[in-house]
Amino acid sequence: MSANAPSPAPSAPTARVHYRPADGWFGDAMPFYWNGVYHIFYLKLPAAGGGLTWSHIASSDLVHWEELPDAIRPGKPGSIDGGLLTGSIIEREGIFHAFYGGAGPRGQVICRATSRDLMTWAKDPANPVVVLDLTLYESPHWRDAHVFWNPEARAYWPPQLRYERQLHQPVPGADGTMERARQR
Repeated sequence: MSANAPSPAPSAPTARVHYRPADGWFGDAMPFYWNGVYHIFYLKLPAAGGGLTWSHIASSDLVHWEELPDAIRPGKPGSIDGGLLTGSIIEREGIFHAFYGGAGPRGQVICRATSRDLMTWAKDPANPVVVLDLTLYESPHWRDAHVFWNPEARAYWPPQLRYERQLHQPVPGADGTMERARQR
């Protein structure tokens, strides 16, 4: 190679370490492991616009990911889940339950959808399943439903929720705090 020859272009990476959707933006991963398969449900903002969806990918090795159909799509504008927020998934007696935040005219609420196969989800007609008590909280901005098994109570407990601030109480931390909510 002569001294005046251009330098070769840097080679492009041959492998991607992190998953990236074919279109849109990936945010708020919600992992779920079932029968040897890692499922990641995540908030996706499609490149074409529109509202956030609960998108879904799966892998048996955490390296190779398969894009699956969207798990949960936003409701119609003005509905209780016209905007979708983060949540969690549990399995009970062969049925998967997704608890997710919905944003609409009533502020933020917790909704539920169910599935028998992690692929096809049906929203609960009784949604919302948890509503913020505005006599206790000053802001309708709460989210991030995390349902969990309480071994002492031998029961699933309703969402642990992040909320902004309780009325007449000091702010517990710069990023909010966790509070157990009661289901309707």
